[in-house]
Amino acid sequence: MEPESQSARYRLAVVAIRPQPYHSALFRLLAAHPRIDLTVYYLFQEGLGTARDLDYGRFEWGYPVLEGYRSQFPHNRALRPSNGRFVGAFHPELVRLLRPPLHDATIIAGWFPFSVWLAHWACWRSGLPVLLRSAANPADPVGRPWARAWVLPRLFRRCAAFLTQGTRNAEFYRSYGAPEEKLFLVPHAVDNDFFQQQHAALRPQRSELRRRLGLPDDAVLLLYAGRLAPEKRLGDLLEAVRRLDDPRAWLALAGDGRERGRLQQRAAALGLKQVLFAGFQTQAQLAEYYTAADIFVLPSEREPWGLVLNEAMNFGLPAVVSERVGAAPDLVLPGTGRTFPPGDVETLAACLRPLLADAGLRARLGQGALDRIRQWSHAGSPETIVRALEFATGGRGRAGLR
Repeated sequence: MEPESQSARYRLAVVAIRPQPYHSALFRLLAAHPRIDLTVYYLFQEGLGTARDLDYGRFEWGYPVLEGYRSQFPHNRALRPSNGRFVGAFHPELVRLLRPPLHDATIIAGWFPFSVWLAHWACWRSGLPVLLRSAANPADPVGRPWARAWVLPRLFRRCAAFLTQGTRNAEFYRSYGAPEEKLFLVPHAVDNDFFQQQHAALRPQRSELRRRLGLPDDAVLLLYAGRLAPEKRLGDLLEAVRRLDDPRAWLALAGDGRERGRLQQRAAALGLKQVLFAGFQTQAQLAEYYTAADIFVLPSEREPWGLVLNEAMNFGLPAVVSERVGAAPDLVLPGTGRTFPPGDVETLAACLRPLLADAGLRARLGQGALDRIRQWSHAGSPETIVRALEFATGGRGRAGLR
C-alpha cells in the first residue's frame, strides 16, 4: 500500500485577482492532475468583456481563460469596486469558502487588495495552509519600504510555503525571512504550446503581415507590447529610436493606456514617422505582431516579471529589456538578448544598434530565445505544487475525491 503522503489528493483553492491567459494554462494542468481537486476564486472579471480595466476599458482576452478548470466569482461588496484600489475589493464570502473540509490548502496571490488579506485571515482562522505566490522582486521600487519591512516578515511567518516565480522572486522572499525549505520554484510561464502553434501557423504569412503594416522590405521592426503607462518608460524607447537615426528602424507599440496621447505627441515632436500605435490587441492579434517583428523591447523601470517577454521569446524574438524587468536574470541571457539600466537611453540605443545592423545576430539570439523559453514552462509545475502541498499539509490530503 502506498504511504498516505504519496496517494492523498488535495482540495486546492486558489485566490486570484482576475482571469488571465498567463494563469489559466497552469490552472488547467492543475485541474487535470490526479492528485489535485482545484477551485479558483476570482476577485474581478476584467478581461471577460463585462467589467472595466483602468487602461483598456472593457475588453476580452481572445483566449479561453475559464476553460478546463472550476472557477467561481464571489460577490464583491466594495462600495467602489476596483482592482486598482486597496479597498476596491471586499469579498466576505471568502471567509466561508476558505476552510476545511472544503479545502486542504490555498494558493493566495500576494497581499493586495483588501480581499487578499481577508483570504489570508480566513485561512489563518480556519487553520488552512497558505501557499503564497506573487511577482514581487527586490529590484522593483516600492513606496513606503518601512511598511513592507514591518508587514511582510509577519505575513511570511504564517505562510506554509512559497511558490517562487524565478530568481529575483526567490531572492525577495529570502530577504524577508522565508526559509529555503519553504521555497518551491513554479516558473512564471505562459502557454508555450499555444504561442508556438500560433508562430508555426503564422510564419508562412510573415511577409504579408509586414506588408499590411506598411513596412518596406528592409525594415527592422522593434516591438513593445503592453500597457502604455509611465512606468514602462516608452518615451525612452522613442528617444532611442531617434538616436539610432536609421531609416530601417520601425517601432510598433501594441497596447493602450492613459499615456497614448502623450506618446503620440512625443513621437511627433521627435520627428518619428515610423512609429505604429497599434492599440489593444487580443492574444490572436498580438501573435501577428510578434510574427512580423524582428526585436522585442521592454524598457520598464518597474516590471515585476514581464510575461510579454515570455510570449515574444516563443516567436523567436531576441529581447532588449531593462535590468528592472523581473524575468531578466532567468530569460535574458547573453545568448537570448541584451539588458540595460532603466532610463539609460544611450545604452538602450547601443544595445539596439548591432541588432538593427546584423540579421545573423538577430537570428542567433532569436533561436537562443526560443530554446530558452522551451525550458521555462508550466510542464513540471503541477508536480512541484503537489510537493509543496505535501510539505505544507504534512501529506494530509483526502482519499477518494471525485
